[in-house]
Amino acid sequence: MPLCSVTTYTVTVATDSLVPNGSFSSGTNTGDLRGCLNAVNKGAPGTYIIAFSSAVSSAITLSGMLPLLNLTQSSNILTVDGSGATGGVVTISGASTYPGFFAYQGTVTLQNLTVENVLSQGGHGSGGGLGAGAGLFIGKNAAVTINNFTINTGVATGGNGGF
Repeated sequence: MPLCSVTTYTVTVATDSLVPNGSFSSGTNTGDLRGCLNAVNKGAPGTYIIAFSSAVSSAITLSGMLPLLNLTQSSNILTVDGSGATGGVVTISGASTYPGFFAYQGTVTLQNLTVENVLSQGGHGSGGGLGAGAGLFIGKNAAVTINNFTINTGVATGGNGGF
């Protein structure tokens, strides 16, 4: 029986780069949170861990919406674990502008994380759009486990209808 591969990506900086898909080095499997999430989404079937180094000692303030957790292979499993960061918990701030995690599909565990100052704003137009899941949105094809996961100051608001 073949063994399942485990790939660990390590977040080594508390910055959030939007250029072009986050900061990530495939040679060392390190980068910012956005870069590591994008690497998982592009990866082959397997088990993935996103860990945080002790160099992450301050909150990560988002510069944009994080990539969807879109584990397209049914065998993919992702754990995002902040225990290695200074203090044992990573804080991710949406800067009162962006949402936290959006688990679209796949098996995901989020642990030792605080998500704060997050906003999910629905769209505008005919009927307005749903604003949901400011800190964590779980899609119908996702199975999410949370351990030591806190949401502080999350706002989800619907959009404006129009005619």
